[in-house]
Parts: sequence; C-alpha cells; structure tokens
Amino acid sequence: MLIGGGGLIAATAVLASWRAIETGMVLTDDAAFDPWQAWKQTAIGDPYALVAAAILASSPHNTQPWLFKVTDRHIDVRADPNRNLGAMDPFRREKWIGLGAAIANIEIAAPARGFVTRVQLLPEASDPDLAARIFLQQGRAVPTALAAEIDQRRTNRSAYDRQRDLPASVIDSLLALDDDSVRTVWLPATGASGTEFARETLAATRLIVADEEMSHDGHQWFRSNPREVRLHRDGVATPTSGIPAWLARISPLVPPVDAAGAGQYWLRSTERQLATAPRFGLILVRDLYDRKLQLLAGMRWQRMHLMLTAEGLAAHPMNQLVEVVDRDRQLKRHSATAQTLQAWTGRSEWRATFAFRTGYATQAMPHSARRGLAAVTVS
Repeated sequence: MLIGGGGLIAATAVLASWRAIETGMVLTDDAAFDPWQAWKQTAIGDPYALVAAAILASSPHNTQPWLFKVTDRHIDVRADPNRNLGAMDPFRREKWIGLGAAIANIEIAAPARGFVTRVQLLPEASDPDLAARIFLQQGRAVPTALAAEIDQRRTNRSAYDRQRDLPASVIDSLLALDDDSVRTVWLPATGASGTEFARETLAATRLIVADEEMSHDGHQWFRSNPREVRLHRDGVATPTSGIPAWLARISPLVPPVDAAGAGQYWLRSTERQLATAPRFGLILVRDLYDRKLQLLAGMRWQRMHLMLTAEGLAAHPMNQLVEVVDRDRQLKRHSATAQTLQAWTGRSEWRATFAFRTGYATQAMPHSARRGLAAVTVS
C-alpha cells in the first residue's frame, strides 16, 4: 500500500525522532565538555589543577594518550598503552608528541596556580611509559598570558582566510622559540614550497585513505553522534570536523558511514583546508624516533598553538606526510615522501615531525570532548 503525503511526512518525523533518541541528540548532559571549565575552577595550590590543564592539550586525533600520578611533590605523566592510532602511528611518534603537549600545559599553567615546576623528561630508563616527572614547589600565583589561553585553544578545521597572512611579528615571535633541539620552517601557501606542500599533503591523504589498515585505525577515533561523544569523551566528532554548523546539527540523523566513506569525506575536506590556508608550518627535529625529541616537539607545538590563539589565529595539524613516512618505514619500503619533506627542512640533519596550517578562521569551532580527572589519574 502506498503511503500518502501526510503519512510519509509523519513516518519521516517518527524516523527522525527515533534517530535523534538513538544518537543522543535529545540528551542535554554536556559532562564531556566540563573539563574546559574545570581547570580554572580548581583551587590555587591544588596540584590537580595542573592535571586539569594538561588534559586540555592537543593530541593526535584527540586520542588523549596520557595518564597522571599526582603527589604533593611531583606529577608523573605516563603514556596510556591502550590509546594510540594503530597503523596511523606505528612507532607511536605522534602519541608521544601528544604527551609532550600535556607536559607543556602543566608547565605553562603552573605559575597561574601557584607552583614553580622543574620538568625531567624520561626520568627512569626502566619505565618506558613514564614520559616525565614534573617536580612541584609552592609559590605565589602569577597569572600569565599563555595560561589564560589554555581553555581557549582548540583545533579549527574550518576554512581560513587565504587573503590574510600571519603578521610578521607573530612569525618572528614563533621563530624565536627555535633552539638546537627543535626548529620550525614556515611555508607561505602561495609560494612554490607552500604549493608543493599542499599538493603532496593531498597525495599523502589519498595514500592513507587507500591503505585499509590505516584508514580503519584512524576511523576508530571518529565520533559520529552525541551519544558516542558522551560515551568516549575523545576522538574527532562531527561538530569539530570543519563542516558548517547547520550541517553538524543534523548530521547525527544520517546513518554513520564506514571507514571508506569517511576517508572520502576526509579527502575532500583536506582539499578545502589546504586551499584556504595562507601559511603552513613544519616542526623539525634531528631524529623522528627519539622519544625525548618527540616530547620536545609536542611541547613546542602546544606553546606555539597557545601563542597563535592569543593572537586570534587558528591552527590545525596536518600530519599526513609524516604519517606516510612512518608507514613506509613500518613496511620497509622506499619513502619518496621522506625525500619530499627533506627538501623543505633547509638542512640535511633535520627531519619534519609535525606539519600544520594556520591563519584567520572563517568559522568558530566548538571544543572537543575531554575525559575528566577521574579517568586519567592513577594511584
């Protein structure tokens, strides 16, 4: 029997209502985002305030690969062995960059919460998951500009304004962070190097999408609806993926796509993101697989992202090229991608470990979900 027009509308409404309930659209519990307010609400002199800041750090695909042990004298930052990107990060290089970002947030937040810190990276050779021990000393609370940006920073995957480049003063201040361990290279998008970076990054994205294992492992961290966000409190969710806000609101009504379908969407999004960015950047180290340098690179990225946020600029990691280099190494195949990256470093001894785009965003992005203190602290 055919359904009349009114019946079809009613059936569609019932189906939409069912999908809204199933995916959690009708729920109002926003606990997954409470950590963004929690760190400034924690008392001065409470070391858990520093962990509350750490969990707001950048991490690959928002995997939040950290655990923390807190005492009156120090905070241990540990790698969570169960949280990684699989074939997307076979040597856990990006995971440890994320741990470095968390360490940086502790270091930056400390003065504002009444602590003086001393950071010891990789303090125990017999404990390979112990990324850092951060010694604490009580001091006077001193608010700082970067600490004020900890709860404002976010990854913005929307379009940027290609016509507005970064002010020279901002680039100069970021370059001033360079030292003998970590350096940066800046590529104007309209220059030859920037054009090549965009072309090669898109090609690397195609390689990842075509690699079933990489595509599958990356897709495990995509959260397609509010229920998944509230359940996991991690990963990349539809509202933070860079699509228009109106589309993000209705997307949970659509059945979730598989890894192959999501890969095609990611490819199209990457093409748009590359086409609108005015500036790309590379963070360089001398050895991609040295754990300490991975931590230092993550600490540098977190500080840079906070500095960019303070200037009203958006930023977005675009690490496909380095991820392909890792995959080539894992599969023991020649890496033309490594040679391409090497051409932009300027010196033969430096290797690109992190790539990103930055500029003035055309669309505000919401925060990503975060696991709370109870989920990330251990005894």
